[in-house]
Amino acid sequence: NNISARFTSTALKLINGTGLEVAGTIQIDGATTFGVDDTGVDVKFFGATSGRYMEWDESEDALTLVDNVKLCFGSKAGGDGNIKHTGSNLQISETTGHIQITNYNTDGDIVLSSDDGSGGETAYITLDGGSVQTTIHKTLQLDSTLTVGVDDTGYDVKFFGATASKYMLWDESADSLIVKDTVDAVNFKV
Repeated sequence: NNISARFTSTALKLINGTGLEVAGTIQIDGATTFGVDDTGVDVKFFGATSGRYMEWDESEDALTLVDNVKLCFGSKAGGDGNIKHTGSNLQISETTGHIQITNYNTDGDIVLSSDDGSGGETAYITLDGGSVQTTIHKTLQLDSTLTVGVDDTGYDVKFFGATASKYMLWDESADSLIVKDTVDAVNFKV
């Protein structure tokens, strides 16, 4: 096939060509479009390490970073924060400050879900913006001390049993442990 190039006042056009390869640096000083709406093209960006690249895959409508390629945020070399997949795990890293997750939707929730042990997914922790509470949906195992409140500023803590209307309550304002087992509550105070 013969390939010819034609320069116009606005473009370089390849006639009968299927690709363009340029060795060296290209500087583009204007807007760049790859493909047209509803007919995209794949675009690949390679790194300095073999097998590391980022690709816009037009058929999947997806931007893919292959394993061990980081998406970096911030101005520090390597990013103040980054996200990458190692081939086994998704890692979110921050080296400058805190990791903050915020839902700005009025009454919106943040739900942490994982495998339910049977191949499905289930919620484990819900930060409920509508009822303004945190719900732990599964067994919680604490491997350290649980402290509620601080000295001289406590909170009520209620434990429910399997029978309706029966519970144990630490009442912080009365400094009492209340066990409700019958119609009347029994208070224990030391």
